[in-house]
Amino acid sequence: MARASPIERLFVLGLDGVPYSFLQRGMASGRLPHLRELAGRAYMKRIASELPAVSSVAWTSFVTGSDPATHGIFGFVDRIAETGDLFIPTARNRRAAPVWVRLSDRGRPAVSINVPGAYPPEAVRGCVVAGFLCPSLDRATVRPDVAAKLQEIGYVVDVEAALGKSEDKGPFLAALHKALAGRRDLALWLLEREPWDFFQLHIMETDRLHHFLWDAADDENHPQHAAFWEFYRAVDALAGELIHRVTGKARWMILSDHGFARSRCEVNVNALLRDLGFLQYTPAEAMNLDPVADASLAFSLLPGRVFINRAGRERRGCVRAAEAESLMSDIADALAETRYPATGEAVFDRIVRAHEVYPGLLRDLACDLIAVGRDGFDLRAGFRTTEVFSSPSQAGTHTSGDAFVLAGEAILRGDEATLRDVGRRMMEMMLP
Repeated sequence: MARASPIERLFVLGLDGVPYSFLQRGMASGRLPHLRELAGRAYMKRIASELPAVSSVAWTSFVTGSDPATHGIFGFVDRIAETGDLFIPTARNRRAAPVWVRLSDRGRPAVSINVPGAYPPEAVRGCVVAGFLCPSLDRATVRPDVAAKLQEIGYVVDVEAALGKSEDKGPFLAALHKALAGRRDLALWLLEREPWDFFQLHIMETDRLHHFLWDAADDENHPQHAAFWEFYRAVDALAGELIHRVTGKARWMILSDHGFARSRCEVNVNALLRDLGFLQYTPAEAMNLDPVADASLAFSLLPGRVFINRAGRERRGCVRAAEAESLMSDIADALAETRYPATGEAVFDRIVRAHEVYPGLLRDLACDLIAVGRDGFDLRAGFRTTEVFSSPSQAGTHTSGDAFVLAGEAILRGDEATLRDVGRRMMEMMLP
């Protein structure tokens, strides 16, 4: 593709967890007419997620244009190596500035709505409305006028997962529609009144729908099949409405952060490491690494991140530096050979050494290996059980290779292979 000129204004719509393959099917079937029309006049391609393929990591890589060892967000849960305590990373732990902060520092206004990893919200030239991990509506923004608007429209920070777990999916679907309507109302209000050079609206409800009703998408006999596509008609209409409003005034991009697959099995990687002889623990409820025995060689944090129990790094580390390399190879080989007992197929698609995919300076804070499950294998961690394989608790689970980007007006070069690449390209164009 021809090299594009720097971007003065950019509108980004994030559709969390929407696979490229699913979008293609939906457009071909006529169920997503607005997105099909946009794809017909723009550039669309499949991209890979970040590793691991979780929203807080992936979207942080996009909005900073950098890898986890640069921005410092490695997973939904992380550990303090010196104490063994576990915590949920937020924007306080982010080491690289997102695009809206960097633009604001240059005096350029920016708006961020509901982007994962944006809590607590920064004070910028423009506004940030936090979403995922924000504990309450009154903490979603530092702008009093925006906070008042959130209250006025009944804005929803995030849909409660408990609703999705209920057998009656009616309240869950109603909550998804209410949340989506609030995103629309807020976005239109800010588009009309707020100056901006960058505007990102994030739709988290697609991910929530997929986790609990992914099995309804293609099964016409599923009791929620029609309701699934009714929600997607609303998403499709919103995408068309927003891009229509900004066309001619700004460049635009629609993209997702990872794909989705039907959940087949949950795999407790710690239990697997225990069976393979690399980890010792006694089953326990713990929000720390206390269950990990001193003689353990490795442990895992979800999804699929494996840490060598390195002496001098981990609290009770016992693996010397000279032994770490061969141990990583042994663990990688053992995981690669793991088979699902029900079918005999491989559980993992690949085992990646983190330092090979994380070029940033914070590599020492990262895990050592990233195990990427085959589609449908939901990688878990924890120490509550020694059972490796268990029935899925959700209908859908993330995949790493089936995200998408749909970009108008030659924003991309065409060689972007990952979400991180797209973010880096955006940063280059917005901040030349």
